[in-house]
Amino acid sequence: MRDRPFRGDNGPAIANIRARYSYDFKTKKDQNSCRVDRFRMRVGFTLTLPRATQESSFDRKTKRRWKSLQQFIRRHEGVHRKIYLSCARQMEREVKKVRPKVCQFLNREIGRIVREGKKTCEDKQRAFDRRELRRLTNHSFFKQARAERDRNSRNIAAKYGN
Repeated sequence: MRDRPFRGDNGPAIANIRARYSYDFKTKKDQNSCRVDRFRMRVGFTLTLPRATQESSFDRKTKRRWKSLQQFIRRHEGVHRKIYLSCARQMEREVKKVRPKVCQFLNREIGRIVREGKKTCEDKQRAFDRRELRRLTNHSFFKQARAERDRNSRNIAAKYGN
């Protein structure tokens, strides 16, 4: 995974979830302002997960740790999904409060709310990833991989007298 990492939003990654936002709305003109009558935001997701190309060659312990890592990643990406959906609900609430005097400014204001909401959401996603990094790097699958790497390095050094 380290040799060929997935290109994530913020550097190398082992998994990724990408959100695509889309929305539509109807306007309603009141006497003094324009407002959103119906606003509907949709969020579509693309989830990319790691897979082992030779899982059948794993010993029992490695396979168990690999399955555990996959479960960890699915839960982790599921939390990202929940964060995206929460952000979308927040954007919807903010859009429904908008009351410009002229309806033609409504679309621009909605665009601004969505852009700022997406930026705020990405900040939340990065904060979540920072909180989870230690749990991921200390996962038993990666501990086993580091231990095997170190053992192989010592064996090579011993073999060639380094």
